[in-house]
Amino acid sequence: MKRKVRDEPGYKPIAILNEVQRKYGVELKYYTAWRCKEKTMYDIHGDESNCYDKLRRYCRALKLNNPGSCADYEIDPQAQKFLRIFISFGNSILNFHRGCRQMICLDGTHIKNKYKGCLLSAVSKDPNDELYTLAYAIVDAENDRNWEWFCNKLKEILVYQNGGLLKNYTIFSDRHSGLIKAIPLAAIAPTRQEFEEHISLIVQSMPRAESFIRDLDPNRWANAYFSGDRWGIMNSNQVDCWNGWVKDERSLPVPSMIDAIRIKIMKMIGNR
Repeated sequence: MKRKVRDEPGYKPIAILNEVQRKYGVELKYYTAWRCKEKTMYDIHGDESNCYDKLRRYCRALKLNNPGSCADYEIDPQAQKFLRIFISFGNSILNFHRGCRQMICLDGTHIKNKYKGCLLSAVSKDPNDELYTLAYAIVDAENDRNWEWFCNKLKEILVYQNGGLLKNYTIFSDRHSGLIKAIPLAAIAPTRQEFEEHISLIVQSMPRAESFIRDLDPNRWANAYFSGDRWGIMNSNQVDCWNGWVKDERSLPVPSMIDAIRIKIMKMIGNR
């Protein structure tokens, strides 16, 4: 199974069970298949519990060999446990300023390895309207504290490459996981009058939603009230595409995950 797991890190023990049954007619217990997957991951990537020590060396090597890159790694000083790591490559930052739209999509997705965590990302679109990776981070959890840290790091690289000045950027994000389905009907209203008409229809059909909708700042999600540039984008689907693009890598130990994403970014830029 080693070749299969190396090509598909997200290959699950249940898939191992099914493949062994189909190929050889042998029925394995789930625990046996799970041990097979664990042993294979160990042979390929080493001991996952000790792999976080590699991140310090990785950050130093990245800054040394890829000038202009940002690679910051933090641990809990008391517990001596991994907290988070932020990665943005020098050329990714430089070319974002040279030709990408002044818009950034932010999102987080769950990591599927043994120790879990969350993968945060900042992506944009290049002049050909294709997905562009600006930065990503691995954190212990998706919470306000880690998002604030991520955004501050993002601000640092944007200001540094722009001569100490911060341009106006349009930020797209999925701010609430539980938005009611009817709200997008109002989000595409081009005028305030149409917006209010749509909202009235929603409130009539769902009275309990009124306070929820009214408490949201329409400047941040409704076309009719948004004063910035939307760059022709109505949602954050592009960052969802990025999450799917790194689906297999999210099953790897953290150092391997970071480097596998680096390789994917390099190949994408090379192909373009």
